[in-house]
Amino acid sequence: MRSEREISYLDSEGWTGGKLGVRWRPLREGLRELLKPLKLDGMSPVGSQTKEKLGLAMAWCEEMGPTTVEELFELDEEDRNGFVAALKLKPTKKKALLKKLTPDTNLPPSPSAGNVALNAHV
Repeated sequence: MRSEREISYLDSEGWTGGKLGVRWRPLREGLRELLKPLKLDGMSPVGSQTKEKLGLAMAWCEEMGPTTVEELFELDEEDRNGFVAALKLKPTKKKALLKKLTPDTNLPPSPSAGNVALNAHV
């Protein structure tokens, strides 16, 4: 008998049913949206690469703990790199996904944050 960890996430629709199906459905849909802009299928039969990478992403999330896509955006750099490495992406796709998951620390401070700081010194 296979354990839950050994259950394949892939079926004709890119997902397996069973007791894990309902629990993980929001994460699966979020991951599908996260991966869509990468256009993973390229020259492959439609959906084959996306389904494979979706299965790898779901397995990583089950093992490491994120239950929502939002939690992926909160990962530290090491875990973010681990997630992307688990997907076994080609270098350009890997770079694009890492960029998408990395918080943008180069944004200028919001004007309201500046006003709060100025008002504090008045």
